[in-house]
Amino acid sequence: MKSAIIGRIASIVIMVLAVVFYVLNITNDADAIEMDESVQAIAVDPSMYLAYIALGITAVVAILFAIYNVVTHPKQAKGVLFGIIGLAVVIGISYGVASSEPVEIAGGVMVEGNTPKLVGMGLITFYIAAGLAIAAVIVSSVSTLTKR
Repeated sequence: MKSAIIGRIASIVIMVLAVVFYVLNITNDADAIEMDESVQAIAVDPSMYLAYIALGITAVVAILFAIYNVVTHPKQAKGVLFGIIGLAVVIGISYGVASSEPVEIAGGVMVEGNTPKLVGMGLITFYIAAGLAIAAVIVSSVSTLTKR
């Protein structure tokens, strides 16, 4: 009960700070923000730090919640473990298939090193995950129609 109240208070504080920083950003001229580092430090930097803090808190809470659920429901942990292993396999396959050839992007800039391979891995992983999601929707729809 107390953790829910603390969470609500923290979310309200973060929302109020976000509104304050948003107002600071819209009241400053866009050209002034781009040109003047002191305006950036006042208007933009706190917003970024707030976003980093909110992202960190969200990530920590999500990880802790997942660990708590695995500990309290050990039978479901097997399904979670299979999901994690499946994702690791898809990422491994995607990394193996991805090309590491240097890529020229806009303005003639060459992207070299491990970056093209990692970007390719991310794209291939997304395509596989999207394909599996579409296949799952189709299979679910077909099985629902055949049960009727």
